Amino acid sequence: RYQEYEIPIGKPLGNFYKAEDGTYRRDYENAIVVVNSTYHDIQPHFEQTMRDGTTSWVGKDFNLPSKDGRIYVRVGL
Repeated sequence: RYQEYEIPIGKPLGNFYKAEDGTYRRDYENAIVVVNSTYHDIQPHFEQTMRDGTTSWVGKDFNLPSKDGRIYVRVGL
């Protein structure tokens, strides 16, 4: 069982988009889903504090491995 399936991300706030760092993102009421389709690790940065839904790491800067995706939950909701 994957803990990510239980994250209450809320309703989507729009369609997915390609960010400047090469990731694909989609914003939700409570989270941002980020997919790294590149062949290198990416360091997503957020203006507000987020929690990685997979690792539970909390901060504004993260490491997202190549060909991986993560759910970043807004902290303090």
